[in-house]
Amino acid sequence: MAQPSPENEIRGSVEPDYFQFYARRGGTVWASGMVPPEGHAARLWSDGHFVYIGTARKYGTLSISIIVRDAHPGDPGSAAQHVAEVSLAGDGMLEVFDWPGDAPTLTVDLPNGPARLRVSWTGLVAGRFEGLDDDGISDESVAFELWPAPIDAPSVVRQWPAWPW
Repeated sequence: MAQPSPENEIRGSVEPDYFQFYARRGGTVWASGMVPPEGHAARLWSDGHFVYIGTARKYGTLSISIIVRDAHPGDPGSAAQHVAEVSLAGDGMLEVFDWPGDAPTLTVDLPNGPARLRVSWTGLVAGRFEGLDDDGISDESVAFELWPAPIDAPSVVRQWPAWPW
């Protein structure tokens, strides 16, 4: 199994709005209006190029890390509270967007061909209004892992039972 090294991990942050932010591969068209109910329930959806990522927090800065691996990463660690996967088709880099999505906040080069995207959420706390504590703070963060893989159905690897919907 591939292990991360400091050279292939990108750390940054995004500003989600209304419990979501987006990514896309290869400059594809924006498809935020196409997310089906099951994509919202899974907190991750892709049409193969455009990606919706749901959050527990309505707004504020969210820490994100991205690791590109050369093989399947194995089982997610026990710290991950919610884990979902989708496939990406085509070629080109992955761009991650703040709200409202005018320019990418983070970009990462990907090998050409289909890839699998796993998103893992940590720092989730049940019962918080808009995902924030009384001081407007949240420890929620997301980690992206990408690796070459054939196109496959979306899956929820681990479900956090306290998602509000």
